Amino acid sequence: MTSLHRDAVTERRGRGVADIVTLEQRVAVVLRHLLDQDDQEIAQALGCSSATVRSHLSQARAALRLSAHTLTERS
Repeated sequence: MTSLHRDAVTERRGRGVADIVTLEQRVAVVLRHLLDQDDQEIAQALGCSSATVRSHLSQARAALRLSAHTLTERS
């Protein structure tokens, strides 16, 4: 597999993973894990409660775990 082909496959897989979570879940994950914001800060940004933020994060992690497992099985 050439480097160009490998990059295209990786990009396609990355987009697929991003597509399995909702926009709110993606925003919550980015704010938590890339910007190190707490539940209250994320809740304020999303206009929801802290409990909803925790739910978004939990659901996103579960979906990403399942997707990673599926990708691993296919490889």
